[in-house]
Amino acid sequence: MANIVFTGISARSIMNWYPALEILKNRGHRVEAMLLPHLPDPDSQNLDRHGYQRIGVLPITEHLSRIDPAESRSLAIRARDIIQTAEPDMLLLTTCHAGPEAELAGLFMELSVRPTIVGCQHGFVQNWEVYWSNFHFDYFLVFGQYFQRFVPDTLRQRVLAAGLSKLDSVTPAPRPDFTIDQRPILFAAQSIFTAELHRTLIDLAAIGDREIVVRPHPEFRESFRKLAERFRILDVEEALDEQIARCSLLVTTGSTVALEALAAGIPVVVLPEQRGHFYQDLGIVTDRVDAADILRLASLQSGPQWRLRVRDFLQQTTGSSHAERSVVCADCIEAILVGPPQASPQEV
Repeated sequence: MANIVFTGISARSIMNWYPALEILKNRGHRVEAMLLPHLPDPDSQNLDRHGYQRIGVLPITEHLSRIDPAESRSLAIRARDIIQTAEPDMLLLTTCHAGPEAELAGLFMELSVRPTIVGCQHGFVQNWEVYWSNFHFDYFLVFGQYFQRFVPDTLRQRVLAAGLSKLDSVTPAPRPDFTIDQRPILFAAQSIFTAELHRTLIDLAAIGDREIVVRPHPEFRESFRKLAERFRILDVEEALDEQIARCSLLVTTGSTVALEALAAGIPVVVLPEQRGHFYQDLGIVTDRVDAADILRLASLQSGPQWRLRVRDFLQQTTGSSHAERSVVCADCIEAILVGPPQASPQEV
């Protein structure tokens, strides 16, 4: 059995992959955490409450967008030294696009004797060139085959579709068509608050004749404080799937939350802000930030043909149309541990 060390800076980035790691633990592998909590992010505080078996904790006190490169490298060196004492067979980096985790990958790749280095996709919308131009990994895991289209030919055999394992906890439930479902509309915020967005949500509440509830982004909880003057703000610590179950529609921008909502079977409309246009392949992106356009797209999301489109999209973007993504991911990681996996023709 193998010894796997994973790194993480926030609860949400770890949970993308941790269900698969739990399966590997149940199969007899040793799984331990090297935590680098990103303290400016509220979602990164008290990471130990999740019960990970830890080999070390090194807090990141400065925001990743402002951290001094020397400080980032110093943290990475300290983390490398701790990880080396654990003698892992694999190092799995759950957030490796910036900061000490990105530095850590490069430090290990310089060593002649080292564990297998595996990077992981962080969210649905990514600046892929950041990964490809600094590819300090043996392998890189993406949520599904959909994302392999962004991979340059020189790296195609090293980028593997592994499944978004956290979605296995999401169970779709029967629900009425949106046109007759009078439950609240859930707006899942990201980082940027605009007057246009504020005005659109006010219009949506009036035209849609439904309550608007707002779930802040775990990191940017204060960005949408002004919305509390008009709308109910949900507790970000409550499970997203429980909040989705109480609503008739989810509205968001370029957030991975849209995948969770689609897996739950709720209508989803994405606004073309904050890179929301990347969801255009499913036809759920509005032409503009407009309440009437949101309601128009929501009303179209019903019937067997629509459900088939959603299943196909989830299969391509998350590794499965229903469940067992964690098993797919665990199998992928084990294949790496056993020997170099080869991408199938379907995966490339």
